[in-house]
Amino acid sequence: MPMAGCFRPMSDWFSKRIGGDGMKAIGDYIAAAYAAGRIAYQHCSGCGQNQIFARDFCVTCLRPEPEWREAGGIGRIVACTTMHRAPTSEWKARLPYAIALVDIAEGLRVMALADSNLCAGDTARLRDQPVHDLPYFEPMVKI
Repeated sequence: MPMAGCFRPMSDWFSKRIGGDGMKAIGDYIAAAYAAGRIAYQHCSGCGQNQIFARDFCVTCLRPEPEWREAGGIGRIVACTTMHRAPTSEWKARLPYAIALVDIAEGLRVMALADSNLCAGDTARLRDQPVHDLPYFEPMVKI
């Protein structure tokens, strides 16, 4: 028996949830979160897993329709590097800038812009305001 029609297209449920159509809606949703300085991720109410790469199902248990959540903004720097060569002409004017891999408290690893003074092992927080419409991590202020 053919498998056609056995899986719902992503656009069916996603457009009902946040509007738009399919992958474009996912991209638009994530871009809007980034532009506001937030990190959006998905959480499965079935198995409790979190996932950073958006899909219309949980990659662990295959349950449909994971819910959207926003990261709390605290993480530990895994790696940080300063870019001196731009990938595009648009980014050339922004040189130098730092990029970091960050293990956030929700158990996910994300890549984001970062303060160039951060080093592996540092605890960092998500800045309230994005930089270049992307999430930006800065050092935790010690009181």
